[in-house]
Amino acid sequence: MSKKAEKWHLTLLLWGLIVLGLAASISMSGFVSWYQSQLRDKDAELQSTRQWLDLELEKIRRLLVETHSTSEQLIASQQPFQPDTKNDSLHLLKQEVDQLPAKLAIPGIDPALFELQRRIDQTQTLWQQSVSWKQEFDPYQQDILAETSLNRVRQKLYQLNEAFDIAEGKLNLQLARHINKWRQETPSQQPHLANQLLKQQNSIWPRAIKTVQNELHEIALLVELLASADKPEDLANLRLNRLLPAVDRMNRNIGLMKRSVQNHDNFIIPSTDPLKISLFGTGPESNRFDQPLSLYRLGLLELLNRYQQQAGAQHQLISKLTQNFDQELAALDRLGEIATIQLELQRDNVETDLNAALRQAFGWVVMLLFAFLFLGWMISRKISTQFDQLAILQTNNELILNSAGEGVIGLDTKAEHTFINPAAAQMLGASTKQLINIENRKFWKLDSGQVYPVEQLLNGQTDSIHNKEALFLRTDGSRFPVEYSAMPITRNQQIQGAVLTFMDISADKAAQIALENSERQFRDLSEKSLVGVYIIQDNYFTYVNPCLAEIFGYQKDEIENRLGPRELSHPEDWPKVKTNIAKRESGQTGAIHYKIRGLTKQGDVIHVELYGSPSIHGGRPAIMGTLLDITKRIESEAKVQYQAFYDQLTGLPNRTLFNDRLEHSLKIAQRKETQLAVLFLDLDRFKHVNDSLGHQVGDALLSSVAGRLNNVIRDNDTVARIGGDEFTIIIENISGPKEPATVANHILQRLSEPFQLADHDLYISTSIGICLYPQDGKDTKSLVKHADTAMYHAKKMGRSTYAFYSSALTTSAAKWLELETELRKAHLQQQFSLVYQPQINLANGSITCVEALLRWQHPTKGTISPGTFIPLAEETGLIVEIGDWVIAQVCKQLKEWQASDANPLQVAINVSTIQLHKGNIVKSIEQSIQATGIQPSCLELEITENCIMKNAEHCPEMLERLKDIGVTLAIDDFATGYSSLSLLKQLSIDKLKIDQSFISTLYNTNDSDSDSSNETIIKAITSLAKLLNLAVVAEGVETEAQLNFIRDNGCDFSQGYLHSKPLSPEDISQLIGLTTPDKPCSEKPCTEKQSSARGSDNRQPYDKPLKTSINQSPEDASIPAVEDSSAPTTDATAPVSPHSSTITDA
Repeated sequence: MSKKAEKWHLTLLLWGLIVLGLAASISMSGFVSWYQSQLRDKDAELQSTRQWLDLELEKIRRLLVETHSTSEQLIASQQPFQPDTKNDSLHLLKQEVDQLPAKLAIPGIDPALFELQRRIDQTQTLWQQSVSWKQEFDPYQQDILAETSLNRVRQKLYQLNEAFDIAEGKLNLQLARHINKWRQETPSQQPHLANQLLKQQNSIWPRAIKTVQNELHEIALLVELLASADKPEDLANLRLNRLLPAVDRMNRNIGLMKRSVQNHDNFIIPSTDPLKISLFGTGPESNRFDQPLSLYRLGLLELLNRYQQQAGAQHQLISKLTQNFDQELAALDRLGEIATIQLELQRDNVETDLNAALRQAFGWVVMLLFAFLFLGWMISRKISTQFDQLAILQTNNELILNSAGEGVIGLDTKAEHTFINPAAAQMLGASTKQLINIENRKFWKLDSGQVYPVEQLLNGQTDSIHNKEALFLRTDGSRFPVEYSAMPITRNQQIQGAVLTFMDISADKAAQIALENSERQFRDLSEKSLVGVYIIQDNYFTYVNPCLAEIFGYQKDEIENRLGPRELSHPEDWPKVKTNIAKRESGQTGAIHYKIRGLTKQGDVIHVELYGSPSIHGGRPAIMGTLLDITKRIESEAKVQYQAFYDQLTGLPNRTLFNDRLEHSLKIAQRKETQLAVLFLDLDRFKHVNDSLGHQVGDALLSSVAGRLNNVIRDNDTVARIGGDEFTIIIENISGPKEPATVANHILQRLSEPFQLADHDLYISTSIGICLYPQDGKDTKSLVKHADTAMYHAKKMGRSTYAFYSSALTTSAAKWLELETELRKAHLQQQFSLVYQPQINLANGSITCVEALLRWQHPTKGTISPGTFIPLAEETGLIVEIGDWVIAQVCKQLKEWQASDANPLQVAINVSTIQLHKGNIVKSIEQSIQATGIQPSCLELEITENCIMKNAEHCPEMLERLKDIGVTLAIDDFATGYSSLSLLKQLSIDKLKIDQSFISTLYNTNDSDSDSSNETIIKAITSLAKLLNLAVVAEGVETEAQLNFIRDNGCDFSQGYLHSKPLSPEDISQLIGLTTPDKPCSEKPCTEKQSSARGSDNRQPYDKPLKTSINQSPEDASIPAVEDSSAPTTDATAPVSPHSSTITDA
C-alpha cells in the first residue's frame, strides 16, 4: 500500500472512531440523566415521608417521657395529695398514638403499632394505680414527715418524766421540812422524828422514782430507734423484745410506788395511759381522740409499720413504671425501625425498575463501544509499529548518554568530542553542546614530556587503558584528580575513534588525607587524655595511652603487644569481658558500655568502666575504646549504700533494710509454709539516761544494747534499730510462740545485767511486743504495727516484760485513738462540766470546802468516766488546757457564790504532774484570780504524793511560788507513794488527804483486804500531821463506822458518799445555806486553835445533818442518780495524776 493510501485509510478510521464515540456518549448521558431524575424524585418523596415520621415519633417519645416523669413525681412527692391531680401528657399521648394508623400509610407496621398502643394502655393502668396508692399512702407519709405521732410520744414521755420530777421534789421538800421541824422540836421529840425520817428514807418510794425515770429514758431511746428503723422486722423485734418489756417493767415499778405511797395523801402517781395510747393505739372501739381518728387510733408502732409497708409498695410501683417505660421506648424504636425498613423497600423497588430500563439502554451503548474499540485497535496497530522503532533508537541513546554515573566521552580519530554524557559535562564544568567538537587534549593536565594517553590509543600504540589516574582541567582552569579508562572504536579493523570513561576521585583523596590527619590527632589526644584509651587486635593491646598504663601500674611498652584484656581483668569478670569482645568481633552489637574489676601490676583490685566499639586500625579489624578508673566512686557509693540501710550509731540495719528483709522473710515463709516472729523492743525510761547523763552516754548505751541483742539472736535472724530507743527483731523458721518467748526471756535477762559506761553502772530494761506470721498479720506493715501494739501492752503490764499480740489490743488502740479525737472536740465544744463534793468539818458538821470534779457528758456516748479520759488527756498534753479551764471555771463559780452572799467557801482543785512540769499553772491561777477578784485563799490545790516525789528538785520552788499567791496547798493520796519526811517538812503544805484505799477497807466485812494495818497507817498519818501542824482530810468515807474511826483518831475533815455525792453548783448553793462554817475561807484550814479543838474531849458529836438534806445515804448509793451511770464509791478530780487512786468515779 502506498504512503497516500495509508494516510487516507488512517484518516477514515479516525473519523469513524470519532462518530461512534460521540453517539455512544450522547446516548449514555441521556439515559443516565433520565435515570437520575426519576431516582431523585422518588428519594425526595421518601425523604419527606421519613422526616414527617421522625417528627411524629419524637413527639410521641417526648410525651412518653413527660408521662413517665409525671407518674414518678406523683409517687416520689412528699407533698400532700391533691384530689384533682391529672396526667395531661398521658391524655395527649393516647390521642397521638390512636391517630397514628390513619396518618401512616406504610404497609407492615401494624404489629409494632399495636404493641405501642398496648403499652400506652398499660401506662394508663399504672397511672390509676399510682393515684390510688398515693391516696392511701399520703396520710401515713404526712404524719411521718411532720413527726406528729412521734412528737406526741415524745410529749407524753416528757410529761411523765416531769411529773415524776415534781413528785420527787415534793418528797424532798417534805423531808427538808421535817429536818427544820426536827431542829425546832424539843430533845424529847427528836427520837420520834428521827425514826420517822429514817422510815421515809428507807422506803421504796425514792428508789422507784429513779427506776421509773430510767425506764422512761430507755423507752425514749427505743422510740427514737423505732423512728429510725427501716424494716418491718426491725420494728417487730424492737417492739416485742425491748419496748414491751420496758413498758412492763415501768408498770411494775409504778405499782410498787402506788403501794408505797398509800400513806402519803399529797402524792399523786402520774398515769401512763396517754403514753401507751400514743405508742400502741386505742383500738377501733375507742372514741377518745384529740387527733385525726384514723391515725391516732393506730398508734406510733402501727403507723410506722404501715408506712414501711406502703414504702415497699412504692418501690414496686416505681419498678413497674420504669419497666413499662423502657418497653414503651423499645416499642416506639421498633415502630420507627419497621417504618424505615418499609420505606427503604419502596425505594429499592423503584430503583430495581429503573435499573432494568438502564440495562436495556446500556446494551446498545456496549455495542457501540465494541465497534469503537475495534477501530481503535486497528489504528493503534498502525501507530505502534512506527513508535516502536523510534523508541528503540531513543532508548539506546539515553542509555549511552544518561544512564552512566561516570563521565563518558566519544572521540573521533582527531581526539575531538563527538558526544559527551551529562555526567562528563558536569565534571568538566560546561554543557554538552559547548563541549561537542572540542579537542579532548585541552582538558588534560600533562607535565612537560608526558605522553597524551588517548593519542597512543588512537595511534594503535596500546590496545586499551584501564584504571589510570590523571589530573583533568575544568573549563574554568581548576584541576581535579580522576581515574580513567579508554577503549578504541573499530570498524573493519580500523580505528574510527575511542570511548573515554572517567570518574572524579577528589573525595577519595580528601578522605585519605583526613584519615591520616585523624590518626595523628587521635594519638596526640590519647597521649594527653585523662582517661585510658586502648586498641585491641587479636586479643592483645596494640595501643594504650599513658593514662591507662598508669591506672594499672605498668609502663606502655609493658602492655602493648604483650598483654591482653585477660591479664588486666579480674578472673571472675574475665568471662564477661570475653563475651563482650566476641559480640563486637562477630558484629552482633556495636558499642558496649559496662563495668568490671581489674588487677593492677601490684595485684590490687580496682573498679573500671569501659566503653568500646568495633573499628578498623591499620587496615585490620580492631576494638577501640576508653577506660575510666571508678574505684573511688564505687567506694563512695558503697558508703552511701551502707548509710542508707544501716544505723550509723549501732551498725544495725535501719528501718528501710529491716522492712526489706522482713519482706524477703515473708516470701520465704509463705513459700515454705513456715512461721516467723517479729519482736518490737522499746527501752524503758531511756529518756532519763539522756536527760541525766547526756546524749553521749545514751548513745554508748544504745550501742551496747545493740551488741547484746546481736549476741542473743541466731545468725540467720535480723535485729534492727528503727529509731530512738526502738529495736526490732525477725526470728525466722519457728514452730510456734515458744521460740520467740524464749528469745524474749534471753533478751530481758541479758539487758538486766549492768552496763558499765563512763564510770557509771547503768541498769536498763525493755518492753517487748511479739506478733507471729501468719496468725497476727501477713504483710510488713501489719506485723510491725501489731508488734508495736503488743509492746505498749507490755509497758502497761509493768515494763521489763514481753507480751504477745492479740486482736483485742488493736481494738483497744482504735478505741483509744477515737477517744483522743473525741476528747479534743469535747474541750472545744464545751462538753465538760464541774460538780462539787463537800468536805465536812468534823468539829461542827459544817461545809468548809468542796472538791471540784470534772465530768464529760458526750452527746452520743453519754457520761465518760474520768478514769478513762484523764490518763489520755495527760498522755496527749490536753490536761494543761483542761486544767486551765477548770481553774478559770472554779474562780468564776467562787465569784458567783460570793456575790450571792453565800457563806465563805473554799474549793479544792486537783493538779496533774503534767501541769506542774509543762504548763504554766502559776500564771493561769494569777490570771483567773485577777479576772474574777476572788480571795486567793479560797482556792486549794491538791497535788499527789507521787507528783511531788517525781519532781523533787523543782516541786518545792513551784509550790513556794503558788504559796506566794495565797492559795492553800494539800497533798492528795498521801501514804500511797514514797514521801521523804525531810522534803515534806520543807514544803509549804497545809493539808494531808488520806487516800481512800486506806479508808474503804475499814470495817468492811465484804472486803478481803480489810485488816488492822490500815488503821495503824491512818493513826500514824494523823499523828504526823499533828506534829507538822497540818490538817487531815479522809476521803472515801462511806459508813458510820469509818466516820467514827477517823473522828476518834484526830481527822479534821471527812469527804465521801456518806455525806454527799458530787453536786451541781446550784445544789451546793442551797446546801451552803443549811450549814454554818466556823471560819471564813481566808483563814488557814487548820490553825492551832482548831488543832486544840481537835484534841479536846468536849467537842460536840457529829450527827451528819448533811446526809438527810441531800436525800442520799450509803444504803441509797445502789440506786443511781439520773446523771450517773453507776453508783461510785469514790470520786475523781480533774485534772488528776494517772497514778492517783481517786480515778474511780463515773
